[in-house]
Amino acid sequence: MSKVLIYGGTTEGRLLAESLAQGGIHCLVLVATEYGEQMLRPLEEGLQNSVRVLQGRLTAEEMAALYGKEKPDVIVDATHPYAELVKKNIWESLEGYRKVPFFRVERKQEVLVERENARYFDTVSECVSALQKTTGNILLTTGSKNLPEFCRDNSLRNRLYVRVLPSVESLEICQNAGITGNRIIAMQGPFSEAMNEQMLQETDSKILVMKESGRIGGEASRMEAAQRAGAVCYIIRRPGDSAGVESLETPKPAYGERAGMTLEQVLAEIRKRLEGGNCPEFPERSERPECLEGESSGGMKPGLRIALLGIGMNGVTQLTQESQGIIAEADYIFGAMRMIAPFTPKKAKFPYYQAEKILEQIRVIQEERREAEEFEPIRIGILFSGDTGFYSGCRLLVPALREIPEAKVTVYPGISSVSALAARIQESWQDARILSTHGVPAASWIPELLDAVRHNGKVFAITSGVEDLRKIGNLLCGEADVQDCGISAGFDLGSESEQILELLPEECQDVAVEGLCTVQIKNPHPMLRRLTPGMADETFSRDKVPMTKEEVRILSLCQLHLREGAVAYDIGCGTGSVTAEIAALSPSIRVYGIEKKEGAADLTRRNISKMGLPNVTVVEGEAPECLPPLPTPTHVFIGGSSGNLMDIMDYLMALNREIRVVLNAVSLETLAEIRELETRYGLELDVRQIQVSRSRKLGSHHLMQ
Repeated sequence: MSKVLIYGGTTEGRLLAESLAQGGIHCLVLVATEYGEQMLRPLEEGLQNSVRVLQGRLTAEEMAALYGKEKPDVIVDATHPYAELVKKNIWESLEGYRKVPFFRVERKQEVLVERENARYFDTVSECVSALQKTTGNILLTTGSKNLPEFCRDNSLRNRLYVRVLPSVESLEICQNAGITGNRIIAMQGPFSEAMNEQMLQETDSKILVMKESGRIGGEASRMEAAQRAGAVCYIIRRPGDSAGVESLETPKPAYGERAGMTLEQVLAEIRKRLEGGNCPEFPERSERPECLEGESSGGMKPGLRIALLGIGMNGVTQLTQESQGIIAEADYIFGAMRMIAPFTPKKAKFPYYQAEKILEQIRVIQEERREAEEFEPIRIGILFSGDTGFYSGCRLLVPALREIPEAKVTVYPGISSVSALAARIQESWQDARILSTHGVPAASWIPELLDAVRHNGKVFAITSGVEDLRKIGNLLCGEADVQDCGISAGFDLGSESEQILELLPEECQDVAVEGLCTVQIKNPHPMLRRLTPGMADETFSRDKVPMTKEEVRILSLCQLHLREGAVAYDIGCGTGSVTAEIAALSPSIRVYGIEKKEGAADLTRRNISKMGLPNVTVVEGEAPECLPPLPTPTHVFIGGSSGNLMDIMDYLMALNREIRVVLNAVSLETLAEIRELETRYGLELDVRQIQVSRSRKLGSHHLMQ
């Protein structure tokens, strides 16, 4: 197998090793520091037996000894442009290996637009001399290597904020140079413009010192950030071209005589020389830091970096610093007009929040970029109000975005309206029941909210506005067990028009405030939830209407096997005892009590109203004629069929044979009909005979009746 020895520790060195290894070429990468080794460890582990990393500083003699041991087919210098000593050592180490092809990667030196806020220096000492004539704080981003030279002057050292790599070696250099505590910023780049600007502002620095490091080194982003922060850039120019030739097959020229090659050129030369070198080519403009942090698919393909961002109630003031930086660097942003209005992306913004429109526009953007042969990743920010994980459109959009080829999707949280309201009224929300009425039919949210208020000390609800608030007030006023609740209503949270109202249920009707509204309902006397069926018979008003008794009711409900979200019929509901028992199990169950007798239907309505069960609809009519307008049931209890059992079952079986049916029979004729059903539909019947006795006191005795 061919072997390439790479002097690395840079982005170029990592990219070169990754591409060569994926093409079947073994790479030995030499790095000077332990931190450099850590940065390459994922590559070494991911491409086992293809990439090997050695750490340590070597003399020219030690380098030459390594060539004799490893016998590389090609040697590449991909060290940092400012690593002058190691470049000199590499060049001298090659004296006895003139026939080994040697290449030096030179980072592209882009001509950036001249700025009034930039001053250039040929050496570190010239820059230090100029800094001594200034005042104010200085953000030093040249690393730790030359730090001692900046720190020899005590007055200059005390003005420095130093950004270095988060390595033990860098921190030791800082400490030895007299830089400690909050004047050390130990972070790994790349750094966005927004982050650079934030650091300048946080350190109150009016001078930013940097090296002429090109786009990979973040030169442009630092200069742009300094201009926005009102700071001056002190830039140390690159050293003159150092050791670098295309090959040692010709006589060795003097040190520093020839210029190096681009990363693409070096890779192309290696591909020509080594058989089996089918490594992928580098596209142009691959130097951007964002290209280098991608997944290990070569890391060089054009891609999408899609960020879904929760922007809180007011994106301008409630964005996290992380999200601010992402939006500042975005090429395109999407969201409702009010959300995207304050922001200016690099390319364009689209007032779309529907998933279909967002996906369609992303496809258009992809196609335009392909036609223009642009290889840089596209950065897209999609903005959502509140928090991305809390009743957000983000939930439906994420799976669709993940299906886009080459897309990397990341979700960032925001401040939800519930957490904002809880903070305003100084309440916790981890112990509260949380739900939404926004865009939800009243028939669905009213039972859920009433049940939640009854059984919880706190309930938070996102609403569609003041109309929902008024409905909530009416609902609580109509139920005796929740009338003493208090309501906190937050309108337009996070905006200049924010209002917090403390209300009693009856006061909600007088509220005239418009806008987005989130409420907290506080119940000082929540009820403990009953976990089993079995309401006492005495609970129900009966008159002379027949009723399914408690013991039979309990067993029948257990056999129904009800579940959350069920649609249940109680055919022949009578007093409504079974209807009430089903409805009380969960507010998510929709119950239809069906009764042909007017008096019995009215009695069911009275019992349901007394128990406060808004998830019940009483249908007055005879089954099965009155059933077609109703939703298809999942569960049916038949307490009385008025001789129509066969017709009712015919109707239900035609709807869905998976409906679970429980019916009560007290006559032999009904049992005979059940047997006929078994034959007609091939049903698996489970017939049980129940005998129940209750005790009744008679004198000094208790009789079982």
